[in-house]
Parts: sequence; structure tokens; C-alpha cells
Amino acid sequence: MAHTSIPKVLQANLNRCRAAQDLFLQSMAERGSGLGIVAEPYRVPNNHPCWASSRCGLAAVTWRQTASPEPCTKLVAGEGYVAVKWGQVVVVSVYVSPNRSGAEFRDILNQMEMCLTRFGPAPIVVAGDLNAKSALWGSPVTNARGREMEEWMAERNLFSLNRGNRWTCVRPNGGSIVDITMVNPEGLRRAEGWRVVEDVETRSDHEYVEFSLLATHRDIVGRRRAAREKFPRWQWRKADRDLFRAATLTALWEEDVLRNAVTSVEDQAERIGDIMKQACDAAMPRSNPILCKGMYWWTEEIAELRRSSVHARRVYLRARARQDPLAKEEAGEGYRSAKRALSKAVKVAKDRAWEELLQTLEEDPWRRPYRIVLNKLKPWAPPTTESLDPEFLEDVVETLFPDDAEERVNGAPAPPPAEWDEEEFGVTMEELQAAARRLKAGKAPGPDGIPGKA
Repeated sequence: MAHTSIPKVLQANLNRCRAAQDLFLQSMAERGSGLGIVAEPYRVPNNHPCWASSRCGLAAVTWRQTASPEPCTKLVAGEGYVAVKWGQVVVVSVYVSPNRSGAEFRDILNQMEMCLTRFGPAPIVVAGDLNAKSALWGSPVTNARGREMEEWMAERNLFSLNRGNRWTCVRPNGGSIVDITMVNPEGLRRAEGWRVVEDVETRSDHEYVEFSLLATHRDIVGRRRAAREKFPRWQWRKADRDLFRAATLTALWEEDVLRNAVTSVEDQAERIGDIMKQACDAAMPRSNPILCKGMYWWTEEIAELRRSSVHARRVYLRARARQDPLAKEEAGEGYRSAKRALSKAVKVAKDRAWEELLQTLEEDPWRRPYRIVLNKLKPWAPPTTESLDPEFLEDVVETLFPDDAEERVNGAPAPPPAEWDEEEFGVTMEELQAAARRLKAGKAPGPDGIPGKA
């Protein structure tokens, strides 16, 4: 499976830090991650269409639109965990504080077990920070929670995706591997490329974990791609109208020859549609999903401060490895200063963006503010048919549209295709111009995707 064809997932513990959550969302946008699995978020927005959280608010999942978007819905929330369905995969985010007792830890595992049993036939991913250490996921030591987790995973037929022994939690005096990703056998066939992300400032003492996950069956992905080709859309606002007219005239030079070869009304209509599609492709770009490549407050200044923070962190880790107390202290202070500057710049940029939004609201309430509210009330989701099981969808289509439907009308044989009759079916230039004048601005195109103004 190629990495570029599979949606990405980003996982992290954010230590309830505001700046860490801001940077996490920015990193999701930059890396093209469609799903974020979060332990200890700073805050989960109330009733947000792209967030789901546990009852305690310490485990969460967030999702966003990407080049290969997947529908995501909340399934169940418990104490310390939350489950969502992303495409066809059940994703469980979990966090268990180190301050929880052994009995509380086992209770959370038991609750998750009921969730996994309920949704078990589906591909499942369980990810988060359980503060459990085990050699099974690369830790040099195994603690009591780690041993319980090993038994729990073996009984539920779960496998660890963790690879290598790179720390996922890095602190001044050392580190540990406590952020783990588990999958069932079906999930194992859909996941790949698990890794700890290096040289990225997170503003948390946890590193990012990234992996690819095939959230939807390949048949459905192929059907989406075919639908985009069959029902394209174009950006009329970016059209080169002179080029559009030239492409149309060039195609119509062959009109006389084609008219002799094409006689049925259906063939004539298909030929006209092909000419229009070719002209649209020649004169304007096709529409694609609008992707957010960064948070609204992100600036090049913040990007530079993040790079400086990453460099300062690298210097600090090298000084710590040399065990030079003086160099370690100097490098540590430099790193702390770089992180403070980054956090301050993010806060200032967000405040400035908010003020600009309020100003826009005063000047024109129906533009950007209106779109923001509309997106919150009605989040994007692909058509229902794209998330249905392929075999089930095929049965539905065959039932609604049987193969012999075109051969009969109300139980009687269907009439033969009509032949072209210029006097009956012909359209004059005056009629065409009158119809064009009746088109309203911004009117949605038909199934062929051709803009009405074209």
C-alpha cells in the first residue's frame, strides 16, 4: 500500500496545554492528517462538529477535510475513552492518568472491552496514553500496568503498532514510551508506517505519533474517484472566456460531418455534452475540495519561531547527552525561551485574527463570518452511498433500477429511441439566448457539472 494513497492519522498527548493544541491542529493541516487522536487536550469545543471527547474530557478525537476525506461520527464516550467511526474503522482514543488506582485502570479497560465487543467485526484502532510500560511496545522496563495491558491485549487479540524504541515522552531527566497504538487483525491489515515524528516542536513533553490508515474499503475509494470523473465540476469564475469560445468553435467545425453520422436525439445530446466538457477543460480548472493548509492565525513569523524552537531543542538534547551541567543549563534556558516566544506569538496571532474577524462582521456579515457559522452548523460529509458496504449498495441499486427497466414502461415494451427531427427538436438561436438570459447568477450546475453560464 502506498503511503500517498492512504489517509494519515496524527496522535499526541497535549498535556492540557493551549499552545500544544494550537500547534497540533496546525501540524494536522500541514501534514494532511485527516484524523487526530488526542490525550489530555487543552479544551474540547462544546458541540463542535469535528470533535468528540470522553466523559472526563481527557481523551478526544478530532477530524478535518483532506484530499481524501472520510465521514466521522461519534459512537460512544466513557470514562477515559471515546470511540468514533472514521470511514469504516472504529477508532478509540484513551487516556489513563498515572494517579489512577489499579482498580480504576482495570475498570476503564473493562469498559473499553464492552465497546470493542460491540463493534468488534469492524477494523479497530485503540490509541492513547495509558501510562503503561512494556517491552511489547519498545519500553526498556515493564511496569504493573504494562503487564496488565499485555494480558488484556492478548485476550482481545490486539496487536501493537509501535516500532522501535524511540521515546514518545521526553522530559528533562529522561523519557519513556507510554503513547501506544493497538489494532485488531482487520485494523492491522489497514494500518502502516507507524513512527514517532522527529524534529517537530509540539509544546508538550510528548512527541507526535503518525501512521497511515486505510479508513475506507478500496472499492468505495475507487467509486469516489470514478464519480469525480463522471460528474466533474469546473470553476467558472476562473474561466478564460475567449479560450472557451475558441474551443467550442473548433469542436463545431466538424458539426456537418457529425450530423450525418449521428442521428438519434440521445447521440446528439451526448455529443453536445462532450463538446462542452472539452471546452470547459480547455478554459478553466476543475473544482476540488477546498483544503485548509493551515490554521487561520498561522504566519511565517510563527513558522520561523517554531523552527528556532526545534533548533534550540536539538541543542539542548545534545548538551544533555554530553552530561555537561553548565552546557545543559544554558541550552535548557535557551530552549525554554524559544518555547515561550513561540507560545506568545501564537496567542498574539490568534487575538489579532479574532479582532479582524469582528471587524469583518461589522463591514460585511454575510461573507466570512457567515461561512464560518454555516460550516459549524453543517459540517462536510461525503454522500451516504459512498460509505455503504459495496455489496449492500449494489443490491439496493439493482432493486431500485432493475436491468430490464429500460425495456418496459408500465409493464409494456418501451418505445424505440426517437430519431432526430430538426423541425420538432431543433432550437433556434433566439430561443437559446432567451434561455441563457433567464439563468440566475450562482445557479448550481446539473449532473454533467457544466456551469450554466457556459
